[in-house]
Amino acid sequence: MKLFLVTLLLVSCWALASATVLQWDADDLTFTTKTEALIEGSFMPALSTAPMARIHFVTQPSALTITAVGDDDAATTLPSLSVLDYGSFTRIDLALPTPSTFLVASAPLPSNVPTYIEFSAADDNSAFSALIHALPAVDPSTKHGVDDNLDVFLAIAAKFNAFGISQQVVDQHFISEMIPFVQSPVAASLIRLSIALARAGIDSLSYPSALPLHMTALRTSTHRPDVSVDVQLVQAINRARLNNTIVSSGETSTDVTNLGCSIGNVCGNTCYGMCGKGCSCWSWVCGDCGCHLGCMQHDCCCSCKGMMSGCCLNVAAVRCAGYNNNCQP
Repeated sequence: MKLFLVTLLLVSCWALASATVLQWDADDLTFTTKTEALIEGSFMPALSTAPMARIHFVTQPSALTITAVGDDDAATTLPSLSVLDYGSFTRIDLALPTPSTFLVASAPLPSNVPTYIEFSAADDNSAFSALIHALPAVDPSTKHGVDDNLDVFLAIAAKFNAFGISQQVVDQHFISEMIPFVQSPVAASLIRLSIALARAGIDSLSYPSALPLHMTALRTSTHRPDVSVDVQLVQAINRARLNNTIVSSGETSTDVTNLGCSIGNVCGNTCYGMCGKGCSCWSWVCGDCGCHLGCMQHDCCCSCKGMMSGCCLNVAAVRCAGYNNNCQP
């Protein structure tokens, strides 16, 4: 009887593991372009407990576009996300389906300079609109420095302040616009897409064009506990990437220094600074299971300032680097 129970348990574990592999193998991932400077394709997860959508994706070192695709009316009502990095700030376009456009600063700013600037906040003022729509052209196929185009953002912010537009209103509107996206089937598919790409060997080191997609998916996963991510599958990807080094949640919570920061226990987050979902490291995003300032700064936003803070809900990100490791809740 004991032997029968042990055998049954082993068979059940094998069946569960096989089902997980088959589930991910059945994902529909196709590419139209796959280079270091550009990856484009479509994706539809096979099975999930959370609602999913077929998505079209275009990712470059400094840009990302995610849209729902389909022949039915439902696809046209789902949100889309477009991100373009200017270095010191990011342009975020959301369609929910009504379009909204924000400029979001990533560089440290004086206290009187707004972090979020919304295009529609001043559409009735031709002078402001002209300044906004005259943004310089940037090459999305290259990475931009963290201080690039800071003078452009400061000039727009000065006009923004001069028109007396309420920063608090814009901050709250940014939050209210991001929530429908992170809760959407499009966002759920984006999380699964990142793992599907990692399984296919498309990480941010081999393909710099994949970083905005992986980083945005990782940040989005913070808000989607309903999107199941198989921890054993993630660990298998990590082992394959990191020369079979064992990566477990216990080991990734140790004090690993990298890029001017170290993983620790801050604001109740025991893996503060690590790029991963909880304490499950996503090594394909920034290359390892160490600390990266880009992930630490988002951890500060979510763990110390709150999940509903604007900077935590700002899931759009294109780099692993950051400015400093000083968290100011």
